[in-house]
Amino acid sequence: MHRRTKHIEVRFHYLRDLVNEEKIRLMFCSTKDQVADVNQTSQAGADGVLGATFNQVLGIKGKIRTIISRFYRFDLRNMDVFKSTMFLCLFSIAFSHESMDIDLLPRPLVIEFSESRLKNMSDDIVMHCTSWRVAVEANNLGPWKTIPNECADYVKDYMLGRSYNNDLEMVSKQSEIYAKSLELRGDGMDAWIFDIDETLISNLPYYSDHGYGLEAFNNAQFDKWILEGVAPAIKPSLKLYEEVLRLGFKIMLLTGRYEDKRNVTITNLTHAGYHKWDKLILRGENDTEKSAIAFKSEKRKELTEEGYRILGNSGDQWSDLAGTSTATKSFKLSNPMYHIP
Repeated sequence: MHRRTKHIEVRFHYLRDLVNEEKIRLMFCSTKDQVADVNQTSQAGADGVLGATFNQVLGIKGKIRTIISRFYRFDLRNMDVFKSTMFLCLFSIAFSHESMDIDLLPRPLVIEFSESRLKNMSDDIVMHCTSWRVAVEANNLGPWKTIPNECADYVKDYMLGRSYNNDLEMVSKQSEIYAKSLELRGDGMDAWIFDIDETLISNLPYYSDHGYGLEAFNNAQFDKWILEGVAPAIKPSLKLYEEVLRLGFKIMLLTGRYEDKRNVTITNLTHAGYHKWDKLILRGENDTEKSAIAFKSEKRKELTEEGYRILGNSGDQWSDLAGTSTATKSFKLSNPMYHIP
């Protein structure tokens, strides 16, 4: 094994299928030295090489959350050997005394080995759940609080597989094409709105512990997660964000989070790689009883009254995009885990 002493940065990358359709899923966020992209070292099938040695194990429950210290290479030609080696490394190093600067690595790593569960589902259930997800994205369903019980494995497979990331990349690409097609006036009043949760940063580590939407939403538990400030960037959205910023748009962040979460939200966004937004708009004390669509419509109206032209809007909920004072063009990111009216 050849040691690489530099820290690496990975955001929501999914490696290709390995032996027997098994997948390795990595989620961990930027360090101060953004060096490598794990996907660049992976190849189709069992020919990829990847590995890591870890300094501190934070918890093991179906998946492994840890903090990464060094980057190594493992031969993945034998998946069973790789799994055994990985777990031995994790347990042995968990009790080691190697020191590190935790501030360099402020957010969690999740490694998950999983097989597609769709092959264990009947064709009728897969078809039903696919139709349900399409209806969600097309805004054809009424209000719903949890995903259907029979679709639990389907939603998990979608969120952890390549389809979700591919869908995000498609939205990002089309948004970028549109943004580049516009001729900005140059007066600093051309704006692009971004939602935050499941748009710029992902709460998938939280929802992976809560059934991927199978459990009813719990405000207290979710607030605890938010206060950790460790939600990783959604990489396609970060790419779009940087391009929109480069093109000269004024970036408005419009979120359903409350004002008491402002500081942790700023910290989380900054650590995830987002910088230089113009406004961060959160709910105030007077917004408690407002629906998301009413609150965001009101705030967009205020922006237009200030003279801003809202040319683009990105969000994972229809309530981010619809209502009044809408953008010239809106872009919906996929999210089958929850619904906010």
